[in-house]
Amino acid sequence: DYFLIFNQSETSPFADENVRRAAGQVVDRAAFREAVNPLGELLLSAGDPQLQCVNDDESLLVEQDDAAASGVLEGVKIRLIGPTAIGVNGAGITYIAERLRAAGATVDSDITDTGTWISTILSPGSSGEWDATVFASINNVGTLVTGITRMLGPTVADGGRNLAYANNPAADEAYAEAMAATDDEAKCAAYAKAQEAVLDDVAFVPLSTNVTTYVARDGFSVRHPAGRENLSTLRITE
Repeated sequence: DYFLIFNQSETSPFADENVRRAAGQVVDRAAFREAVNPLGELLLSAGDPQLQCVNDDESLLVEQDDAAASGVLEGVKIRLIGPTAIGVNGAGITYIAERLRAAGATVDSDITDTGTWISTILSPGSSGEWDATVFASINNVGTLVTGITRMLGPTVADGGRNLAYANNPAADEAYAEAMAATDDEAKCAAYAKAQEAVLDDVAFVPLSTNVTTYVARDGFSVRHPAGRENLSTLRITE
């Protein structure tokens, strides 16, 4: 699953919601998908369309508006980082960089190996080294927790998963409600509030998911919890 995540710490221009919104306005999610994997699905939240409680309301996303974005992004200096694995030679990162440049921003695009990228965005104390990233999330557990906690709760500097350095009390409260819910209706209602809060705050822009096809033959079995393959369960049955 791919998301454009903004660094909201005080060292970044994306501490300003207006700048985050403008960046979101120049991104064409379908064009990003074409650059990365045309067979992928477009995302509407912090997880793919098959997840329980995931947002399905496209109106919650930032609408494209190049003209409005240009008036905000002109001259803004942005440090964009991402791994080469997102599209061929980091084509997804290149697409985002060029869209921001077209709106007048000055973009330093750093397409790195996966290890360097991860250490830059997840190391405590590294928030001053980047402003935006295309985050690639492998959601093995198949829940909204994996994606949405990158935009809420304790920051990575405080031992949490919030790499956006976002401060969104409404989202945090709704997420806590979802975690405490004892039935699916209450859980999804709380998750809906949490997703709306982070989307309204433009903590991130949902992009696309990278669809993978798995082929198996008779004589083998593997379990797929929540639709995700778990290769540790691979067994020879004949």
